[in-house]
Amino acid sequence: MLLLRMIETPLKHSTVAVSTAIRKASNQNISTKKVDTKSFGQFCQHLSRVRVRCEEQNEIYQWPKYLLHELGGDRNAALLKLSTITPRCDEYTNSLIELEQLEEIKSEDPELLQMIDEERSEMQQRMEEEREEIVDHLIQDVDLEDCEAILLEIIPGVGGLEASLFAMELFNTYNSYLFNHGYTFDPVTFVTNEAGGLQTASVMCTPGDAFRLLRHESGTHRVQRVPQTEARGRIHTSTASVAVIPKYAAKFDELKTRDIKKHFSRPSGPGGQKVNTTNSQVQLIHTPTGISVRCSETRVLGDNLQLALRELTCKVHQLQSSAIASQINSARYQHLTLRSRSDKIRTYNYPQDRITDHRFHISTRGVTSHLSGSTAFHEYMSRIDAEWNESEKREILQQLMQED
Repeated sequence: MLLLRMIETPLKHSTVAVSTAIRKASNQNISTKKVDTKSFGQFCQHLSRVRVRCEEQNEIYQWPKYLLHELGGDRNAALLKLSTITPRCDEYTNSLIELEQLEEIKSEDPELLQMIDEERSEMQQRMEEEREEIVDHLIQDVDLEDCEAILLEIIPGVGGLEASLFAMELFNTYNSYLFNHGYTFDPVTFVTNEAGGLQTASVMCTPGDAFRLLRHESGTHRVQRVPQTEARGRIHTSTASVAVIPKYAAKFDELKTRDIKKHFSRPSGPGGQKVNTTNSQVQLIHTPTGISVRCSETRVLGDNLQLALRELTCKVHQLQSSAIASQINSARYQHLTLRSRSDKIRTYNYPQDRITDHRFHISTRGVTSHLSGSTAFHEYMSRIDAEWNESEKREILQQLMQED
């Protein structure tokens, strides 16, 4: 900007000037980064136009579908949020004009050309920061909003006894990982076999920001190793299935009592005379959706009822959230579907001492240390979370930029 003042290039920050700068940038043979700059300038203009039209036409204005959804769905709240974003958009488009004017300077003076290069680099850096600021304000981390608890479910997959042992290792990993970060575990269902393997586990974890740590763990986890029972030293492949479901405080209405069927029975299996002779096992069925949960974790009927109700609420709200997102068919929904229990997301390869996340092709060494819930595991999870957030923001932004 200093160089522009030195050569007395006029700056006219009007809509016409912005459009002219964008058209000229579009017509040049420029790099991918410069194309992104031009495209984002057009998007900033689009956001400003939406705000003006909404303020002028009020309730009759037809909001762009994806933009309204990204801003929360409520028209008045969306306009208020957009009003805080568009001033930053104006700053970006003004910077785009200045950059275009800088590109038009012609000179054979080496000193002046060096000043132009330095000014260009500084301006591009500033525009990059402005763009990140706009995107951060526009695309929020809605996964963590109003989340008061999470439901963690783990069940063994293919592999028989070895699969159940691996499922137990995953359970202990998450237990240690969350405990080290100050979160609490409340088992809803926890069933093991005689070998110490896990048959099924459902655990409520609080507070809700624990979802930040485990939200990308839903899917099929695969282990490759020689089981302890393998006499010939052959490598076996086994799997375990993980689901991480958030429970939201205010996003959905509480379940209606008339929609829930209750069944009480005696727990089966070992547990002592008192456990097996009282009707402390609870089964709840949500009749509108058909979702069923069961809890026999404690000897007290009331405690089991509360645990089962929390689990049922999580599952019903998750189903409702998926249904709403699928109707909008947003980029967020595409990421939500990637969290399906059936997707193979990670492999723990013991012979090669390597863990590989298949979604982002992120690999690391030290299987045993990672499965202990150590600092290395936290660092690995942080890398995945950063990649996921960047990918999600990129896809959502692309969808918003393509919308009229």
